[in-house]
Amino acid sequence: MEFSLLFEEWKNHEAKPDLAFVYGGGGSWKSKAMKAGIDRHFQLEQEVLEPMEVNVKSSEDYMALKLVDFINGVNQLLFEGLTRELPIISFDFAQGIWMVGKIDEIRMPKAKKDHNPMLVETKTRY
Repeated sequence: MEFSLLFEEWKNHEAKPDLAFVYGGGGSWKSKAMKAGIDRHFQLEQEVLEPMEVNVKSSEDYMALKLVDFINGVNQLLFEGLTRELPIISFDFAQGIWMVGKIDEIRMPKAKKDHNPMLVETKTRY
């Protein structure tokens, strides 16, 4: 399956519907556990990020917003030591695929000598 930022190229997926990677939010069916996980992630995000409504009119606006969110998240990580739901966008030139996702939580260690960020996975199990 070929991945790109364009929705049309994602339609030909052969994975199970709950495992399919679909640009734009995935399928509309969500189990009780999925809804609980979404709610929990939203609560965690609200603890450290201030929501702001932005009018997105095109896919370019959407990607620019992801870039701004990334820049703000990295600044928050550097100056406050913690950020959540950090959007990441990458392109694997060897494989020719786009990778789009979010890091649940990333923290900088409190020790001054350690400069390696720590990834925190906030999986919810209900």
